Amino acid sequence: DDEPESGGPESVVLDNVTDIKFEFRQKSDWTSKWDSREDRQMPLAVRTTVRVMNYRGNVEEFVILSFINKVQ
Repeated sequence: DDEPESGGPESVVLDNVTDIKFEFRQKSDWTSKWDSREDRQMPLAVRTTVRVMNYRGNVEEFVILSFINKVQ
């Protein structure tokens, strides 16, 4: 992307999302910030927490843990 901070196309992939949070594993700590311009290596993992309002009006939480394979 030539202008990564100016937005871009949007697509709805999940309705009724009330909150979403991304956390990045750096060494032995989780952090809510990761910037490829500052951090010279990929995070070890990404933890995504999504809260969704279900059909009954209750909020459900889903946590997805994605490990990053480093190719050397």
